[in-house]
Amino acid sequence: MINSSPFERIKAYLKNYSEVLIFYSDQRDDFLAWLSLALFYSLKDFGKNAIILNQSFEKNVLFLEKNIPQINSSSRHPASFIISINENSGFEISSLSYQKQGQNLNLFLTGQGNLTKDNILLKSNKTEALLICLGAKDLNEIEGLPEKTFLVINLDNQNNNERFGQVNLVQPDYLLAEIVFTLITNLKNELKGKIVLALIFGFLKELFFNQNKITRNQLEKINFLQKQLNFAEKNLLNQWLSVLKDKNEKIYYLALLKTSFQPKDTLWLCLSQADFQQVNVDFMAIPFVLQKLTSVFTATEKAALLWEQNSSPLRVRGIFYLKEKKAQETLVRNFSSQIKNNWILLKTDFKNIKNAKEKISEIFSGLNS
Repeated sequence: MINSSPFERIKAYLKNYSEVLIFYSDQRDDFLAWLSLALFYSLKDFGKNAIILNQSFEKNVLFLEKNIPQINSSSRHPASFIISINENSGFEISSLSYQKQGQNLNLFLTGQGNLTKDNILLKSNKTEALLICLGAKDLNEIEGLPEKTFLVINLDNQNNNERFGQVNLVQPDYLLAEIVFTLITNLKNELKGKIVLALIFGFLKELFFNQNKITRNQLEKINFLQKQLNFAEKNLLNQWLSVLKDKNEKIYYLALLKTSFQPKDTLWLCLSQADFQQVNVDFMAIPFVLQKLTSVFTATEKAALLWEQNSSPLRVRGIFYLKEKKAQETLVRNFSSQIKNNWILLKTDFKNIKNAKEKISEIFSGLNS
């Protein structure tokens, strides 16, 4: 379980800071950009002025360019000074422009009413801000900081992290996506919209590049997040899959998105012909998927990978991992199969994945009765 003690401290700090800067390490894979984006939206919802510092941020979210507000250069590097104009003086500003002439900067204000110098205030913006660092092992990685002092919240899962923050949520046994997920769920009563999409993208990307074993807990979090999406957001998720160039990534992400634990004692992964077409691969990708998911299959009492194999004619095939000898014997008795250790290769006469799953679920239910 992720250490929960820092979360109350983080919530207390957030109450005292209106401005929160987010930095993610660009020395690791781009899943960190998605996790920083999830934090960005959740902090906005929390009523904070959240700013992502990284210059390279936009390139990671081009497919959502019309849906995600751009973070311009002025907001990445907050001003050292602020000119504040009180519109209660009777002057209402409709537009502002500026012109640099030699050593002078002229501001041009357009509006209605009268404005005097008494209604203009110049103040320093060099106050303390809250800085959240994602995936950085030390402060030397952080660039582009404005002239402020900072209280630092350090989120990471690297063993060599130098614990440089006032709050260090460093958990080497977990994905960074899990750490950010837990932080956000501690801040918010519900997850929705862009926060959920960014978390899903972060989970999928990190799992693909992560060398550790996939866990049931990680898959359940992805499954939970998908259930929070509405129809339009699910379309955005499918759009993201469609623009990926690497076919291995596509089929792997699709497999993670299609896994479920229903009923709870069985891991199901069912891939239809429509699923294969969505990512432009065929059933020849099954060995790659199985290789990636072997660790979570073998950590489960019953696990089933079913797919529609269009090899004239289309039939549903399956690979099962079963520890129960009784379950193994029942499947072998009902279907044409090959068995080795706890693995079963299954051939069925079903023409679609839904009917095959229903029949196999019925067999499993009979075993438990």
